[in-house]
Parts: sequence; structure tokens; C-alpha cells
Amino acid sequence: MFLMPQFDSSVIHKFIQQQKLTASNAAASNYFGRCVSLSSDGNTLGVTALNKSSVYMYTRSGSTWTQRQEIVIANCYCVCVSPDGSMLAIHAGTSVKTYTRSSNTWTLQQTLTSLSIIEGSTSLCFSSDNNTLAIGASIETITYNQQGATYVFTQSGGTWSQQQKLRESTGSGFAQGYSISLSSDASILAVGAPTSSNGNVYWYKYIDGTWSQQELQASDGAVSDYYGWCISL
Repeated sequence: MFLMPQFDSSVIHKFIQQQKLTASNAAASNYFGRCVSLSSDGNTLGVTALNKSSVYMYTRSGSTWTQRQEIVIANCYCVCVSPDGSMLAIHAGTSVKTYTRSSNTWTLQQTLTSLSIIEGSTSLCFSSDNNTLAIGASIETITYNQQGATYVFTQSGGTWSQQQKLRESTGSGFAQGYSISLSSDASILAVGAPTSSNGNVYWYKYIDGTWSQQELQASDGAVSDYYGWCISL
């Protein structure tokens, strides 16, 4: 006789809202929450409020979140908290600013300005050791309008330097860098180019001091699929 397996509802992990977060100086049309980023342990959170020109930093203890700092910064389109919560990167207009953390205070470390990025066009991703930062610049014009590119920066002794600028080599991509994802050891980088015909994803492997590229496409891809709109490694 065949017995149907019993469903044990007690093993289901349910997500329960712990807290609703708002800025300490919240106001209408601030676009609070346009971009959010969480540390890997879930205890540090960065939230942009574009029209307030601010990034709000929160920490969690138990089930309680506390606002620790408001970083006033114009044109803050994107924020990225490092996996361990000790560093922060913010896309601000045509630059990216990095911050270091001491206790519950974040202090400006460096402004990265050698970038052809445009407001609203950037994605950010740290490696797990905080020493590699990938920056997607999806509206940058190279050979074609809004072709896009990805910058890789590395940190040594508290100073960030550009390691390499990556651009698709086939000449067919658009909005490359709209989405990016970096492996924890910084050896693999995936880059989305969703508005190139069917959409493309480029993945790069770091070998002997340089990044080598391979292109990925869906087996059933079609025009305007926006393949690569969001990616994650």
C-alpha cells in the first residue's frame, strides 16, 4: 500500500515583519528606499533617499533596527554595503564615494572620479574581503550610445585604484553594467546588458592579472526580453 507523505507545517520558515523603517526626518517625495543594501549578516543596512540627498545607515540588534547616521550626499542613486558591514560605497552624481566604519559612524574614505558615469546609471558590488569594488556604468558611451562599461577598483593600504575598465568586445551590447554581481573571492564578475537586442550577460574571470570575457545568452532569447536586467552570483 502506498502512503502519502505527511505535510508538516511546523517546519515552514515564515518571514514576519519585524519593523517598518522610516527616516528620522521623513518627508513626502524623498524617494526613501530607492536603493537599499544589506550586509551579509543582516545587521547593517544602507538606504538612499534620492530627493533628500541622503543615505541613511541602520544597524540591527535582535529584532530592533536603529538609525545610526544620515550621510548627506547629493544625487545618491545607489548604495552598497560591504558584506561585513565595515565599508560603504555610494554613487553620487558622476562619482563614487567610499566610506569606512568605526563603531556606528561612517567616514568618507575616498572619492573615485576617474569614471565616465552618469546620474542614475550605476550599480555597485564589493568582494567579501572589501578589497575589490565593481562599478557598472550602464549609460556610458564608448563606440555606441549608452553602450556601458564596468570599472573594477582594488584597495591597498586604504587607497582605491582602478584595476581595469571592462567593455563588451563584440560591439553589440547596450547598457552594459546595468546589473553586476561579483563573487565573494573577486575571481568572477557577471555583468548584465539588458537592452542589447535580446539582452546579454557577460561574465569575466580574473586570470593572471587580467579579466577575460565570455558572453551568455538565453537559449530561447527573443527581442526585448531584457535578459540580464537583474543578476546574482
